[in-house]
Amino acid sequence: MSAEAKAYRESAYFLGPKSENASWFRSEFQAVLDQWFDWRRSLFGEDPSPIPDAVRLQPEFLAEREIIAQKVRELGDLMTGEVPKYTPRYIGHMVSELSIPAMLGHFVTLLHNPNNTSRDVARVSGVVEDEAIAMLAAMIGFNPDLAQGHFTSGGTLANFESIWRARYRMDHFLALGLCMAERTGERFEPVAAAHMGWARFHELSALNDFSDAEMRQFRAGQPLCYRREDRPGVRGKLGRPGFAGTGQQAFFLAESRQCFWPGRRGLLVCGAGCPRPAEHSSLASRY
Repeated sequence: MSAEAKAYRESAYFLGPKSENASWFRSEFQAVLDQWFDWRRSLFGEDPSPIPDAVRLQPEFLAEREIIAQKVRELGDLMTGEVPKYTPRYIGHMVSELSIPAMLGHFVTLLHNPNNTSRDVARVSGVVEDEAIAMLAAMIGFNPDLAQGHFTSGGTLANFESIWRARYRMDHFLALGLCMAERTGERFEPVAAAHMGWARFHELSALNDFSDAEMRQFRAGQPLCYRREDRPGVRGKLGRPGFAGTGQQAFFLAESRQCFWPGRRGLLVCGAGCPRPAEHSSLASRY
């Protein structure tokens, strides 16, 4: 496909900085509304209307309708003061022009079901969600038949959820590695433990027959401390509360061989934060 033909195709996906596709876009929005109106009218047609013609002619009804219309106009005028993200003159971080498929899809979903709380009340949108997750999985190289996921309200929640899931994995993997180091006296390798994967985790758990109580003492939320070892070839070790007599937490950067007392919310979300970060603000020396 030539660059010119590609540009022609891409032009159909956006309203345009001068609203060049306004007529077509308006007709699509109207078609969505018409379909929605017809669907509501046809469903349970024998039910009486709770808002009959007589109600819609009452002065109180007309007054409230005018207030709503006025507030919509005020909001529209107010939003014209926003940053014009749609124009090629503006290039900003994390914001850009909205695509027509995205706006139409969002509008249709908003009218029918914007919240996939459960399959009981998301019979169709839940299936669409599964299809979208499979498409995203295939796009980044995962097997769409095995991949799982769900929509979130936005990027911030998606990031927090990814941190929480990563925390869950690393929590279990590091806890198992620490249990093994504590029992065998071997050097604890945090990078290797953190990347062992679930198959290796279950294999080692079965081979070593660790109890839940043994694993739990090394889980996130339990204070961990670091102590320097004098034995040759051993740089340091994580331990349970009182292991080094401090009962404090440390966060490790394995590649740079640094240790510091955390005070950031991201570490707290990971379960690696310090309850009183102000007391441990100094950066420990390299080791």
